[in-house]
Amino acid sequence: MSCPSTSSSIPSEVRLVAAVSRLVDLHQSRRESGIYVPETQERAGYLLAVALLLLDTLRELEMDRGPCFVAISEVFEPLKKRILAVTAEELDFVIDSLAHEREIRYGVEDEKGGLVLGLTRESTPLIEKARGFSQIQLSENARLLLRVAAMKDSWLYSDIDAEKLVKAIERGQFNDIPRFCKLMILDIASKNKQLSSALERPTLAELRDLLIQDGAGIAQALRDATEVVKRACLLIFNSQTRLAFEQWKASSGAAYSIGNLQTEIELVMQNVEKLSRRFVLFLETAQRARTTGGEGIPFLSIIQAMTTPAATMDAERLEALFAGLMPWGLHPAFFHPSLLVGGVDFSFLEETKAIRPVSTFTLEPQRSHD
Repeated sequence: MSCPSTSSSIPSEVRLVAAVSRLVDLHQSRRESGIYVPETQERAGYLLAVALLLLDTLRELEMDRGPCFVAISEVFEPLKKRILAVTAEELDFVIDSLAHEREIRYGVEDEKGGLVLGLTRESTPLIEKARGFSQIQLSENARLLLRVAAMKDSWLYSDIDAEKLVKAIERGQFNDIPRFCKLMILDIASKNKQLSSALERPTLAELRDLLIQDGAGIAQALRDATEVVKRACLLIFNSQTRLAFEQWKASSGAAYSIGNLQTEIELVMQNVEKLSRRFVLFLETAQRARTTGGEGIPFLSIIQAMTTPAATMDAERLEALFAGLMPWGLHPAFFHPSLLVGGVDFSFLEETKAIRPVSTFTLEPQRSHD
């Protein structure tokens, strides 16, 4: 069964894949053999649909739970409701394919009229799999893909993310407010995760330095976003907005009240303020960690000092040797073998030799021994 191929009927995700596919084909082509156009199999559309719906299902789960690994069985159940014909084996194949790395070569201008060529593998997977567990989550590239694909539907709100709430309230697009709130909270959770990773993982030192370098601009952007969300809070509690919502609810048949929208926006406000405070704390911690740092221990110098014999046995060396043997807090000017930790005094053995061992015993202790 085929569907019409008009531009209005093609999903935005597919149009994005179609646009990128020509770049990928050029990436795989060889100039001497002509333009490269791969052959498309019959089930290509089916597998692509399963992959896109899988990414969309993971995004919906993230909007409810935040960025975290999800069991494959939890993903298969909602996906099965959307595609009745999908099987567990097909889902495993799609997951393995999206989680597999591939090599992408690229070039960056060097500001001298040339290109600096490079390649990447880590940024190509769309799915991250937990080793040893049947759990998956979206990669950062997959989140970027879904975010870019969603821009087509929300082109009217092409300002910064926080401005979407204000524009949606002003234009009476109340059905978009819950989705915008969840997307903003998910984006804030992702930024919180990046801040934690930048501090905890030494391999992300470049990201940490970049955040520190752009700290002033990022902090200002967070303050601006806070002010915009405050404007959204004032608008959503306005009497005119309440009247507009009641009219919209009567015409659209929405099942929620304006109080639900107010709660959603207040939750966004709390998350933005927490992110602002967390970013300030991140800057303080990261700068302090970068300035203090850690110094290496000169093991070779220590070994040489311990093994090289001195010409004369000075008092400091003798005291150092005693300090390693004697109990803590004891002055080396006074020493006795009994002070050694774990020492045993064997002098009692001489005393036991003089004692005559008892070789008899009695069964009647009250009867005197003759």
